[in-house]
Amino acid sequence: MIGIRTTTRARPINSWLGWVTIAVMWPVMAAAQDSVEDQGQVRVSGTPADVQAALQRPCAIRQWLGHVDAIRVLSHPAPNQTLVYMRQNLPWPWRARDAVSRFTVSQHDHSIVIDQVNVDGVVLPEPGVVRIPRLHTRWQLAPAGNTTVVDYQQQIDLGGHVPQWISQRGATRLVAQSLDALQDYMSRPSADRCEVVGDNPAGSPGSAE
Repeated sequence: MIGIRTTTRARPINSWLGWVTIAVMWPVMAAAQDSVEDQGQVRVSGTPADVQAALQRPCAIRQWLGHVDAIRVLSHPAPNQTLVYMRQNLPWPWRARDAVSRFTVSQHDHSIVIDQVNVDGVVLPEPGVVRIPRLHTRWQLAPAGNTTVVDYQQQIDLGGHVPQWISQRGATRLVAQSLDALQDYMSRPSADRCEVVGDNPAGSPGSAE
């Protein structure tokens, strides 16, 4: 591990999107008028392709990303793109959040880059669940010997009315926790990872748990 570093700053919603993650949708909250921006870096075991699988397989995501209540692959708009629905039951003071995101995978030299943006009009919001209004993330996976250096950037507005200072503190803590959990997941023997009957890689529509 080369260490987890996170920074958080708020910007007006009408500012440039910046970068945001996979996660997937990280469980951090911004005030209704602000977005929260974070970045982190961690070294994990395995190749960039191994880490990509951990970021894209629904069963793997459940093992390292906290509070995931539902996740499923919806479709593939292009060979390198995947539409994914995810819902997270966040701890107090936040309510449950969901989003539909488009993930785009590209190759840059020897690194794999995964960009995520939220899209509207694909799945109707559920009663009692707050739809994330703005999400943009980037994972860059660079080989380093028999390990991978993971650089993560995100900008997110999760809606709601939680005070900004709580959002910022939660962002720093939860991004660090998620990257640490990803590192722990990748340190397990391959036989101990992502063993869920019926689960398919995020390359297969309908993948879900």
